[in-house]
Amino acid sequence: MSFISTWVISSWVLGRALKSSHYAHVLRSTTLALTFLLVSALAASAQDASSQIKSEIERLRQSLKDKPVSSPDLPHANSIIGDALSSAGSALATGHLYLSLERLGQAEDFMQGARSVDEKTEAIKDSLPAFEAEWNKANLQLTALDKSARARAGRDSSAF
Repeated sequence: MSFISTWVISSWVLGRALKSSHYAHVLRSTTLALTFLLVSALAASAQDASSQIKSEIERLRQSLKDKPVSSPDLPHANSIIGDALSSAGSALATGHLYLSLERLGQAEDFMQGARSVDEKTEAIKDSLPAFEAEWNKANLQLTALDKSARARAGRDSSAF
């Protein structure tokens, strides 16, 4: 049982115990007022989250419009991102806050990945040495991540 419901019930029980007194009336009135304020605050915070998600969806739509993905390797990237943003907006409109966040995150991740492909394509454009430099850099990062993961896995398994 949540804190709020426990508080409301205990205040009501106490008020019933003191039902003939003026204090019971004051206690019930105070309890109702505080409950109303708490519920209002929760509703306001949900509205704030919805408006933030909506503005982020619009920001990403504008970003996609201003700088569409132009990689020939990803010809449908713009429509995929647009569909994910539409899905996020639909989920938000139906009150599915967490689903809208998930769809928004997918759209943003895909957009950043596609733009990274665009940037890397320009950097290595028909140049074997540039490609090998990018490949070696990525290989070093992957090797470091692999070592780190193995070290963590070894440390975690020794705790048992």
